Amino acid sequence: QSKVAKLTKNELVMVAIGSFVIGARVTGVKADLAKLALYKPTCAEPGEKIAMSRRYGMRWRLIGWASIVKGKAYDLGDD
Repeated sequence: QSKVAKLTKNELVMVAIGSFVIGARVTGVKADLAKLALYKPTCAEPGEKIAMSRRYGMRWRLIGWASIVKGKAYDLGDD
């Protein structure tokens, strides 16, 4: 088995939050924290577990899991 390389800024990852899988870009890395920008908004709570995958060749491979620390709240309006 090989070691998983640390996340790097501007890297693309796939994030699974519950049953929802979405692409994300790493916008910052500091020690054991990473800041991700999701390509689409999603519903999640702080403390929720997520799984992260990285692209190796033509396939996405699971590289680890994390917990959500904080996020941004969006008003969806009264539609």
